[in-house]
Amino acid sequence: RVPAIFQPQVGGGPGVDLVLDPSLTDTLAGLGLRTETLAALTLVPLVEVAWADQHLDAEERKAVLRGAESVGIAEDSPGHALLRAWLEERPDPRIFEAWREFVAALCARLSIEGQLELREDLLGRAREVAEAAGGFLGVGSISRREEAVLRELDPYTISWYRFAFSAAILSVVVLPRRRRLSSVKLGRGT
Repeated sequence: RVPAIFQPQVGGGPGVDLVLDPSLTDTLAGLGLRTETLAALTLVPLVEVAWADQHLDAEERKAVLRGAESVGIAEDSPGHALLRAWLEERPDPRIFEAWREFVAALCARLSIEGQLELREDLLGRAREVAEAAGGFLGVGSISRREEAVLRELDPYTISWYRFAFSAAILSVVVLPRRRRLSSVKLGRGT
C-alpha cells in the first residue's frame, strides 16, 4: 500500500496538503518542478537507484515506470513526462537534495506509523528497481553502487531524520516487543 502522501490528486499534486518552506519552493521551481510535476519528485529515489551505476538499462526503466503507475502518475501527465526525461538523461544532482528536503517536510507531517510506512514503501520500491537489472543467475543482482544509493535513501541514515526514526522504532517496535516478552516471562514464572 502506498502512503497517502504519495497519492497524486487529479491536478498532479501530492494527496496531502503540504506547506513547504519558501526556500524549498524556490529550489524546486529553479529545478523545473511545478505543482503538476511535483508527484514525480516522489520517484526521485527510484531514478537515483536506476542511475547508480552510471547507465540505465531497459529493465530498470520499466521498474521506475511501474513505480509511477503504482502511485497513480498518469502516462499523459506532466509528472510522467518529467520522469521519462529523467530516465533519458540523469537529472541534476540538486534534484536528489531537493527530494531529501521534501521528505523532511513530509516526515514532519506524518505520524510515527506513517514514517515507518514511508520508509518501508520507499526502500521497497527502490530495491525493486535495483533488482530489476538482474545479475548472472541471480548472483550480484544489486551492484555495490546501487547498495550505496539504497543506504543513502534509507531515512534512518539521513541525519535530520535519525532522531524521529529512532523514536518511531523504539515506540512502535522495540517497546511493545519488550512488553510482550515481559508478560511472557511473568506468566511463566507464576
